Amino acid sequence: MASLLQLLLERPYLSPVMSGCRHDPLKFAIIVAGFEPRDPEKLQWYTNKYPILQPRRSTNSDDDEDMDDQENKENVEPQCIHGVQGASMHVIGRSDVIIEPERAEGLLKHYRFKSPVSLYHDGGHYLPSNAASRQAYKTFVQSFA
Repeated sequence: MASLLQLLLERPYLSPVMSGCRHDPLKFAIIVAGFEPRDPEKLQWYTNKYPILQPRRSTNSDDDEDMDDQENKENVEPQCIHGVQGASMHVIGRSDVIIEPERAEGLLKHYRFKSPVSLYHDGGHYLPSNAASRQAYKTFVQSFA
């Protein structure tokens, strides 16, 4: 669900439910027991090339930097990309019997995530809270602060 939400916030026009959404894309997502969708339409959302809106790069002098920042917020031009642009951490349980590790790994193998991080644990279908896992979450989230 987190990977789908991350994707739809980048491309709200793909779903009528999200088409009126006025929310910035996520900088990152922590995806626990994520899996590749089986619905062919949803699969295409991840694998097809779609336009997204990106701020234009400034070409003016340093003196006009503040003005450029304001203009960049207003002026956008479409670019076509594959995959999800926000970073992601994928938490995968080796003993998960609900979302088998192979299915969770399928999300990583078949879809393009920007800077994906994988965290495997020996447990099942849950978010591990041991010290090593908490440190991994903290390190990942702090990289966006």
